[in-house]
Amino acid sequence: MKKKWLIIAGIILIILALALVIYFKFNKPSNFSVTPDYPIKMNLVPGAEAKTSIKITNNEKETNNFQIKLNGLSEIASLSESNFSLESRESKEIEITFKDFQNISHIYFANLIVTSDGSKKEMSVLLTFEEPAHLFTIIQKPMPKYFEVYPGGKLGVDINVFDLGIKSYTKELKANYEILSPEKTIFSSTENLVISDEFSFSKIFEIDSKLPYGNYVLVTSLEYNGIRSISSYLFNVEPKPKGVSLDKINVLILIFFAFVVLIVILFIYFIKSRDELLLQLRKQQSRELAKNLELIGVIQKKAPESKRKKFERVKKQVVKKIKKKQEKQIKELIRLRKRKVKKETLQTQMKKWENEGYKFPEIKKEIPKKSINKQMAEWKKKGFDISALS
Repeated sequence: MKKKWLIIAGIILIILALALVIYFKFNKPSNFSVTPDYPIKMNLVPGAEAKTSIKITNNEKETNNFQIKLNGLSEIASLSESNFSLESRESKEIEITFKDFQNISHIYFANLIVTSDGSKKEMSVLLTFEEPAHLFTIIQKPMPKYFEVYPGGKLGVDINVFDLGIKSYTKELKANYEILSPEKTIFSSTENLVISDEFSFSKIFEIDSKLPYGNYVLVTSLEYNGIRSISSYLFNVEPKPKGVSLDKINVLILIFFAFVVLIVILFIYFIKSRDELLLQLRKQQSRELAKNLELIGVIQKKAPESKRKKFERVKKQVVKKIKKKQEKQIKELIRLRKRKVKKETLQTQMKKWENEGYKFPEIKKEIPKKSINKQMAEWKKKGFDISALS
């Protein structure tokens, strides 16, 4: 038993060590953090001014220098600080001010880049300036088939348009589609649409095979009577998936799953190990019952016609008594096991029960002794175990 526990403890330690190696390999702590760690999105009216902020925390044990820049927003954005130092565990709030100088609906897309001693973090910034009197609400959702976007692949979106006007009639308008990077326009196309109160359609765009990995935005705009309604969909271009990638999976979930599997395996092992003798006894009892029923069947065939029907009742009595006897054996085995009787002693007791069998007093009453002795000799030649009738 002690050896068994040592083996189990060794397995648990090995799995724990592997889990820790995987965790630290794919979850190396960053030397700094930026909060929030998701894209900055703001919806404003043309010509508006707005402010937001980010918090930068130095996670290193020594002082680090930091640099911040907005790639693509230098004309309308300013930072409260762009170069500074932070001591260990120190944080700083950086205020970002946006001031628009246009009076039409449009979108600014940029990257906020934070660097420190060779480490870099990038965050998308998406500013949507839309006229208050816009006529349409545009909702863009990714098509499941094209959810993953990669060079040489496709970008697919379902576009729902809702007319905010009071009158209900069809309108012919101009639709414009653009794919933007923080530096430039990657793609642009225009088409004419005729829509009513609600209109839904899908668009699929080819992605250039040489397009660099990174964040992009799809801008869809509808223009009617000189008024422009606009919507954006932020997406990421990544390498073409080739299967499950460990760096895309939450490693903590993997570790948790591994431990759950281990616990289940150990539970099954302990249950099986603990009830090994009980299972062995049940199998022994099943064999005993099957042999006895087979023997009764043979006796029934050899019995006179007048007694065969009576043998059916006898068979039910025998089965009932055998099962009652077997239940007592199981209770006795459990009682002995609770008293921590040695395994060898329990096996000896089980062998004794197996040899005892069932004496069939009910059948002996129905068959004359001479007939029994003669029949037993015949059955013995045929290979039947007749010890239960002796």
